[in-house]
Amino acid sequence: MSKHFAFLSPPVYGHVNPTLPLVEELVQRGHRVSYATGRALAPTVADAGATPVPLPTEPPANALTDLKFTTEGLVGILRGALAGTRAELPILLDVFGADRPDAVCHDQMSFSAVLLAHRLGVPHIALVPTFAGNESFSLSSVLMSEPIDQDHPSLAEVNAEMRALGAELGLKVDEVDPRPIEGTVPDLNLVTIPREFRGRPRTTTST
Repeated sequence: MSKHFAFLSPPVYGHVNPTLPLVEELVQRGHRVSYATGRALAPTVADAGATPVPLPTEPPANALTDLKFTTEGLVGILRGALAGTRAELPILLDVFGADRPDAVCHDQMSFSAVLLAHRLGVPHIALVPTFAGNESFSLSSVLMSEPIDQDHPSLAEVNAEMRALGAELGLKVDEVDPRPIEGTVPDLNLVTIPREFRGRPRTTTST
């Protein structure tokens, strides 16, 4: 039976490219894939057989060189994620509200997708293009150059804003995890890094 899958990834090759073999396989099996990402990568996902859903979000020109893994840097990442969610969500709700998917397959950092799946009442599946965390490993503990100051007022403020946005769509506080690295990860996670290069996170399936 043919199904409709909604894919959602930030417009960055390192996040989109690892998902394309999965898109191609689903299409070859007769399923339909709608892929929401930035306009620059719309042709890339179309070449894989998906129907592009262009989003207005684009990465900063110096996203990697300007990235700082400090508490202040984390606040900046979260503010960018919040702004992106507010820009994307009306489009996503409009497109997929009219063409409801059977599941939302999303980058692990996508807060928009968690809200979308919850609003539509469909499963959401995390696509993990980097190392997956579990009970004994957190990617943030490796990347952060200093311990996160959980009492930092700016961090508390942006976390509250993200949880408030989730509450507007009916999510409970414990269902909204706005961390940009771990994110609100569901039970099913598809990790694209070969098992030989990572640990063994719980309930993880390799593609």
